[in-house]
Amino acid sequence: MLDDKCPDCGTKLVADEKRDTAKCPSCGKTFPYSMIKKSARDAIDTERWRNEQLNKQSATIAVAANLKKPVIVTVCLGVITLVAFIAFCIAGDRLSFSAAAIPLIAAFYLLFVLFAVFAVILMIKIKIHVYSGVPLYFAFCLPLAVILIASIPVFIHSMHYYGYGLTKDGYIYSYSSDGVSITEYRGDFSSDFTVPGVIDGKAVVEIGDSVFTQNDKIVSLTISEGIRTVGYRAFYKMNNLEFLSLPSTLETVKSQAFAGATKLKQLVLPSGLKTLGNGAFADLSSVTSVTVPDTVTDIGKNVFSGCNSVTDFTAPYVGQYPDRGNYTHFGYFFGAPTYDLQQSYIPASLKNVTITKATSLGANCFSGCSNLKKIDILSAETISSAAFVGCTGVESFVFPQNVGYVGMDVFMYWTENQTIVIPSGVSDAAWDENWARDCHAEIVRG
Repeated sequence: MLDDKCPDCGTKLVADEKRDTAKCPSCGKTFPYSMIKKSARDAIDTERWRNEQLNKQSATIAVAANLKKPVIVTVCLGVITLVAFIAFCIAGDRLSFSAAAIPLIAAFYLLFVLFAVFAVILMIKIKIHVYSGVPLYFAFCLPLAVILIASIPVFIHSMHYYGYGLTKDGYIYSYSSDGVSITEYRGDFSSDFTVPGVIDGKAVVEIGDSVFTQNDKIVSLTISEGIRTVGYRAFYKMNNLEFLSLPSTLETVKSQAFAGATKLKQLVLPSGLKTLGNGAFADLSSVTSVTVPDTVTDIGKNVFSGCNSVTDFTAPYVGQYPDRGNYTHFGYFFGAPTYDLQQSYIPASLKNVTITKATSLGANCFSGCSNLKKIDILSAETISSAAFVGCTGVESFVFPQNVGYVGMDVFMYWTENQTIVIPSGVSDAAWDENWARDCHAEIVRG
């Protein structure tokens, strides 16, 4: 049996690359462990293990040196990207009013791309030198995906007002062809509040949707001259509003713009008004008198529904024009879907109605309105059938001078306590022969 030296040259044997084999470093001969004493074999294996540990340490040091730079760069880029993302979240839509908004967002995504590139490089190096399991991909891809996906809604929100203006008084506005539209207000409120007609030297032509909605601080509101449009729910549910001043330039009041101002006592609509949206003045429960200007040509549904204290009501025509649904009954103003339900929708307080410039009154337009005491029709060429059926509370009705045709059963169920006046100069020659059928009112010709 050999000891730990080569029998030919006497050089000390060392571990061979093959297991259970020793070799002579001088002459290169190899010797199986079966020819070597156990004590010599143990010494050779101990040396083998020591060399393997040194090789592993050297390999680890080499890998660490290889990964050090991409790790540092990736971590730094990741931290900077995260900090930038948090900064954008904190900034919110204030970024919209910065001229640097687009460059800042572009810089963020450039930074994110660099972060992603170095993360991929690092992942490849780890896969080659350290570990290649499935969790490796999640460890790198998941943070990148989270930041990318989260950044989309953040930047959509932060750029919501991009291209708009922000005044020192807190008004946010967008541009139109002939002025600006107020889109938001971030200033202070007072009980006596005025919406300006000029901001930043630009004419205000519109108050946007929901700008002052549900404000409880304003008691007296003035909308300045020059403003033509009040948007959807712009002043919705202003529970403490008691006084309202509208500009003569106002043309359009959109849906529910002033709805819910339950303390408002007086409503004065400007003479140049043209359009009233659905429910524009709904639930003004303290208003007692309403006059819709003759200039209004478009009236939406339920414009005055819930105005339960109104005693006097004036409008240019009854209901809506045919191209908007043929709502020709008076209850349409107060939310009645059909003529046969209008009595339950019209305020019980309402007594006096004036129609100023209608060309015609539709069938059943006042049917069943027994609570009304006075109906004045100042202009109407045609009064359709059953227009005033059951209006038993009206004391006297006077036909307009320009009436040419009256349909059948117009005054059905009127009683002997009521009076119908046909003014001199008004001819009933073209009227339906049954226009006064089942009518017991006194008919006065004069």
